[in-house]
Amino acid sequence: MIYFIGKKVNYPGVENSTIEYLLEYFRDKTIIGFDTETMGFDVYLDKILSYQFGDKENQFVVDAKLYPIKLVVSLLMDSNKEILIHNAKFDLQFLYHQGIYTPKVWDTYLGECVLYKGNKAIRRSLEATVYRYFNYILDKTIRGKIFREGFTERVIKYCAEDVQYLPDIRDLQYNNFVQQGLINSMTLENLFVRVLAYIEYCGIKVDTNLWTKKIEQDKVNLEKSLKELNSWIIDNNLESFIETQLDLFSADKKVSINWSSPKQVVELFSKLGIDTQVIDEKTGELKDSVEANVIEKQSSKSSIVPLYLSYKKYEKILSTYGESVLTKIHPLTDRIHTSFTQIMNTGRLSSGGKKGDKKSINIQNIPRLPEGKERVKGKLYERECFIPEPGNVFIDADYMGQEAIVFANWTMDKDILEFYKKDLGDMHSFIAKKIYSYLKDVPLKTIKSKYKDERQKAKVANFTIQNGGGGSTVAKNLNVLIEEGDSLYKAYFDAFPGVKNYAKKVARQALHDGYILFNNISGSRSFIEFFDTYKKLENKIVVEGFWEIYKDEKAKNSYSFNNELKPLVSRYFRLRGKIERLALDYPIQGSAAEISKLAAIYIFEYIVKNNFIGIVKFCNLIHDEALLECPKGIADIIQKAVEQCMERAGKVYCKVVPLKVESSVCNFWNH
Repeated sequence: MIYFIGKKVNYPGVENSTIEYLLEYFRDKTIIGFDTETMGFDVYLDKILSYQFGDKENQFVVDAKLYPIKLVVSLLMDSNKEILIHNAKFDLQFLYHQGIYTPKVWDTYLGECVLYKGNKAIRRSLEATVYRYFNYILDKTIRGKIFREGFTERVIKYCAEDVQYLPDIRDLQYNNFVQQGLINSMTLENLFVRVLAYIEYCGIKVDTNLWTKKIEQDKVNLEKSLKELNSWIIDNNLESFIETQLDLFSADKKVSINWSSPKQVVELFSKLGIDTQVIDEKTGELKDSVEANVIEKQSSKSSIVPLYLSYKKYEKILSTYGESVLTKIHPLTDRIHTSFTQIMNTGRLSSGGKKGDKKSINIQNIPRLPEGKERVKGKLYERECFIPEPGNVFIDADYMGQEAIVFANWTMDKDILEFYKKDLGDMHSFIAKKIYSYLKDVPLKTIKSKYKDERQKAKVANFTIQNGGGGSTVAKNLNVLIEEGDSLYKAYFDAFPGVKNYAKKVARQALHDGYILFNNISGSRSFIEFFDTYKKLENKIVVEGFWEIYKDEKAKNSYSFNNELKPLVSRYFRLRGKIERLALDYPIQGSAAEISKLAAIYIFEYIVKNNFIGIVKFCNLIHDEALLECPKGIADIIQKAVEQCMERAGKVYCKVVPLKVESSVCNFWNH
């Protein structure tokens, strides 16, 4: 039955009701579906038009104008009730604006994200989810028409359907979580969505005067970089990239290349011997790329590389964090309220999605401040422009070497554990000592001061391997011959057998199951998008007699070998290598992300418990870094609480090598 609470209506299948009956009906219910219809996506400007409660049997649709949502606050804030919402981050912010903080949420949208992480073919919208489970098509053509139509029969029934299926979806998801060992993962995400909604609701303040000054500074740098690039082409007389037809009013040569066109830049770089080939993460195939991580290690091949990277840096800064940032400042709060995606393939957060039809900025990707001597005097950096409200300060806290510590706990390599146990100091020197036999008896301090080349190579090899890179990636990142990259890769695994065994174990699991398991604490996993393609290739290769045919055709250098067999084998091993690399990378990234989420949950619980909502603002969560804002008078208390919450979360995952936290109180985003 559908109940409507508002002006009396006379529709078939709809019964008029009261708030009192709604509260009485749900008084003893522990699982309740909930949804809102709003005038728009802006929690500060748009009003709630209706709100809906429901279970499998009955749904209540309430006219929010006549019966404000605060009338049901006792229902929404009952810790004994689990409130089911599809895409809770949206609805929770509208509740927060009313001072309602629902303690127990089950987000059916996140449930689908947890179940199908990595599988982009699975749509997670409510209509897609209902159709997947019940083969029923929700009519979403009515969405947004409540504002124009009012509470017509079809609008009321549409609102009711949005909560009708939530209990059944929740039950089916729960059974799947139990079967797949994902209950802890879902619990974590359900708790964290309350925090993420608060982060979006709080936003962060920008000093518009400083930002405008920074924009002008970046424009000057971009123009300078462009001139240097064009001059390089002309000075090196690259005629195919210089316009042959001179301007009637100028004798100056002009460069024809469009530096914003990757295709044209690839053409130039190919002629200069710069390798632009990279494996496409989605397909496993080779493609061209001029991204910084592909070409920055090839600076020795041509002096144009650093010039191009400088140009692209300022171009990106201006396009991503230029004047558009000022347009994102909210007219009422005078703060930027971005949008986050809670679950990526790696389990990490991402920022910069859409809020309704408006693109928000990636607040996580604001460049960190350079350290020490790297900072240029007089230059204005992005983070310096983010400030607290008058009378407030920032609390900036982050984990020290979070992913490296997770790596140590996961691989359990005895030498790496010994390094942390004895607190030997410089990890990069330690790795160099292990992989270069002639450094075996050299003190770590000496390696850092006198063997800088070996230390740098060890550092790059360590980071590359931890992120799933192979010998060729080590070579590319160091800009050395592939033989040296392979040698460093082998030396690393020989030096750390615990890492080698761990890498084999996680690769074996992923290649067998088609998904990557992050850890056994949450049970979180991510499906490998191209696994079916890999298995089809594998099935062709494991056929009896395949390798004999391959060898025979190779010896003949036949058409079949060059156009069928060789590409087949090459693609198979590329995809297999990609899976093995992801299997090493994802558990580290994903587990680190879970630690940060759990820390944020503890921080938010502290804020709520101590009645600091609205007083202590959670402004940003940047992977291993939490940024909060609070009044100066309680800064010491909040700083200590944040550190304790983060360390507490670290202990849940990192039981052998502990995670440490460092924090600061600052007047701008000083990290």
